[in-house]
Amino acid sequence: MDYRKLILDYLLIKYENSAYFQRAPKIKKNLSFSFTKKTLPVYLSGNEPEVQEAVHQAVCELEGMGILGVEWVNQDKRELLKRVTLKVDKVAEAYQIVGQTSKQLELEEIGNCIRFYVQRITTPWISAYLDNCLTEIIQKSIFPTLLPRDKRDLGWVLNALYGIAKMDSDEMTERCFSLKYLGDSNLFSHKARAAVVNIARIWRFDNMDLTDEEVLNELGIVKAVGEITVSGPVSIGIRGRKTTITPISYNVVIDPKKVQEVVFLRTSAQNVVLVENKANFYYLARIKWSGRTLLIHLGGYPGPKKREILSKISELFSLREQRIKFYYWGDIDFESIRTYQFIQERVFPDLLPLYMDEQTLLTHQDWGEPLDSIDRGRLFKLSQAPKYQDFNGLLALMLDYNIRLEQEILLVDERFCFQLPPDE
Repeated sequence: MDYRKLILDYLLIKYENSAYFQRAPKIKKNLSFSFTKKTLPVYLSGNEPEVQEAVHQAVCELEGMGILGVEWVNQDKRELLKRVTLKVDKVAEAYQIVGQTSKQLELEEIGNCIRFYVQRITTPWISAYLDNCLTEIIQKSIFPTLLPRDKRDLGWVLNALYGIAKMDSDEMTERCFSLKYLGDSNLFSHKARAAVVNIARIWRFDNMDLTDEEVLNELGIVKAVGEITVSGPVSIGIRGRKTTITPISYNVVIDPKKVQEVVFLRTSAQNVVLVENKANFYYLARIKWSGRTLLIHLGGYPGPKKREILSKISELFSLREQRIKFYYWGDIDFESIRTYQFIQERVFPDLLPLYMDEQTLLTHQDWGEPLDSIDRGRLFKLSQAPKYQDFNGLLALMLDYNIRLEQEILLVDERFCFQLPPDE
């Protein structure tokens, strides 16, 4: 056992958390290691004299180097140690003995690394976060909140923040983003993802209720290339040229990246149905349900680009005097309920859930998939949130039966016949 290292490690931790290191205007107490049954029980047991001898030798060496002040239980006999005290002016030598980089030097290196990126990033929320990191280093002498302490991992996170700033509201798959800005398609998910999500959740989204995936979607980092597929009676202008979807067999695909080039010109649709899963969307398109209904396939959570397209569709219908009904048809699970609520809050305030109710779950309970502990925790959290109160009955049933339901299940049920709710 290296007792020199054991004692110095303990004292250096106390030093790094003390007013000495933080240069705080507080009473500066002695940085001591007391020999007790809690700190070093084997030393006081009396059964291992060789341990006492080794400890005494280590302490005396450090005392001789001027690093420690030593106090014995009996100063004359010097048989049993009471406590040792770190000499603050010898901290550098203490770090050298234990083979560590001093915390001050680490902070200086991290600060220099952050300054490199501060000069290259202009995105307001990222700049504000990095400025706060420098304040924590300079004024408080603490490691920046949310950043990794390891210098290599710190580099990955800062590179990722730089990449997000360079994207400037563009959209990119997670693997491509990682390859472009970190040099490896898997590094972002392994080394930077968690830190970036936590930083963005606080500094970009003000602790808004978003899952990790939703945070990344909002930043433009997606799992797969997103698209919106539309089927129904609508005319679209693309780069100044008019296209009418109605004669086309099923649909037209809109790339969210080209949202600025797309204008929705005219529609005779009386209803709008947003469909989460592609199989259900094509089912409706093939049975020609889109004659009086505009069908929109979303494919899950709509990031900023998709929401911009949905907003253009909403504006198109807002010009009509006739009341239009908007529906969302998704899975009966945590993600779909959240997505529905999110679209209702952000785009279609009158949005209604479709086949996302207690009756649908009970009718198809034999096809339900079991909930795991994470599912149950998330669903219970939704049931406690006031904005999900319209789903309270469904959430309670899901938890009671311990199941969730994929919307494709309805397509294999021979009894199923798609119908919109009757007009009130």
